[in-house]
Amino acid sequence: MIVDSLRYCQQHKGLEIGAWVLMSNHLHLVATSTGAESLSAVLRDFKKFTSKRMFEVIEGNTESRRHWMLHQFEYYGSRHAKKQDFQIWTNDNHPEALYTSDMTNIKINYIH
Repeated sequence: MIVDSLRYCQQHKGLEIGAWVLMSNHLHLVATSTGAESLSAVLRDFKKFTSKRMFEVIEGNTESRRHWMLHQFEYYGSRHAKKQDFQIWTNDNHPEALYTSDMTNIKINYIH
C-alpha cells in the first residue's frame, strides 16, 4: 500500500525519489517534487490517503492486535488539535534541505 502510493505520487504528482526505505514504523525519503505541487503538499496528500487506507484495512482485518491498534489511532487522533477520528502518521515531517551533493550522499548512505 505504501509503495503503491509512492508510485502514484511519482506518476501523477511529480514526486522524484532519490532513495527510500520503509521501516516498521516510519519512512525515510530523499525526494523532491517537480510537479505543480510542493513537496510538502505531495507528502500531505500521501499521508492523508495512506492513513485512510491503512485504517480501512486494519478495521476490516481479524488480526489479533486489531482492537489495540484502532484504539491507539483513535487515542492519538483525539489528542490532536483538530480532534481527528484517528491518526496514523505524525503531524510533522523532519525535512532537511540537501544543498550539496555531499549532503545528499550522506543521507542516501544512511538510508542504504
